[in-house]
Amino acid sequence: MAISSFGKILMVLNLFSVSRPVINVDMISEELGLSKPTSYRYLKELVSAELLQRLSGTSGDYTLGSKIAVLDYISRTTDPLVQISIPFMQDIVQRTEFCCVLTYLNQDACIDLHDEVFQHMNLLSYGRGLPTSGVYGFVTENHAGAFTKTENAELLSAFCRAVPSVRFCSG
Repeated sequence: MAISSFGKILMVLNLFSVSRPVINVDMISEELGLSKPTSYRYLKELVSAELLQRLSGTSGDYTLGSKIAVLDYISRTTDPLVQISIPFMQDIVQRTEFCCVLTYLNQDACIDLHDEVFQHMNLLSYGRGLPTSGVYGFVTENHAGAFTKTENAELLSAFCRAVPSVRFCSG
């Protein structure tokens, strides 16, 4: 299926990463196989929508625009999965004295959405929206018994009722 012009415009946003926070028309043309006039047209549309902004004092460099921050704020404060999960995460943190991270399994990566910390502990690594290649976690012997089997079942059951689309499997 051919990608629409709108889809190609959105593909420009996929060029950004932590290691590449700035792009230019040459990168867009080369990596997306577009002509320079088409790349400039896409940039104009994205700047107009405030999804990108041109860096002043440069010769055509662009970075993510203010609308991205607004959309992140809206997502953080209204995402139903996050809102439903917060009380469960806080309960887990209080019972285990561990930090807890809510991670969403995307098509090709795991995306951290929210964290709850125990008594102002710092997570060793957490970045909202930071894609990772896999799920990670651990339980030490000291905390393996923090939940009884009944408590585990009750917590999981309550979570599954609140978020019916989540599936768990045991290995």
